[in-house]
Amino acid sequence: DSSGAGRNKGLGTLGGYESVAVDISNNNLIVGWAENTSRLRRACIFDITGNGNNLDLGTLGGNTATAYQVNDGDLIVGYAQNNAGYQVACLFDASGAGNNINLGTLGGTRSYALGINNDNQIIGWALTNSGDRRACLFDITGNGANIDLNSLIDPALGWTLTAAHAINDYGWIVGEGINSNGE
Repeated sequence: DSSGAGRNKGLGTLGGYESVAVDISNNNLIVGWAENTSRLRRACIFDITGNGNNLDLGTLGGNTATAYQVNDGDLIVGYAQNNAGYQVACLFDASGAGNNINLGTLGGTRSYALGINNDNQIIGWALTNSGDRRACLFDITGNGANIDLNSLIDPALGWTLTAAHAINDYGWIVGEGINSNGE
């Protein structure tokens, strides 16, 4: 309760013990993760009323998933475990029907989608085929046309972008990187 009047609501779980609400849209869609009865973390949409009618968003064939962000079009991104057991960037089906989209990597085995703006641009990080972690702009269709954000900066600057954490509606991206001095 932002008024400070103490009318806070517990949002519950998916039958387990723990949950974390990570993001809320301007449409009041709350996403994050909650434990199910098997104590596995699952991406979920929380029931804003606090009545516990939370929706498990499924995975990509594995056991766990986490939702990190939702935009005002109710598109939800995060990661989901695939059949091989790797955590891969995911665009979740907000209906809970399991039609989740594997957003892929940059040739490696793992990736995380950490943000999405209202233009449906999805950012995060992905491993390359050599195992290096790189900041990534994901192809929303899941067809693999992902972009290593390092290809969009001047290499003479000496930076390697390792993760993109958020993107605004202007397309500005914040994240992390390392330069040749180890900073």
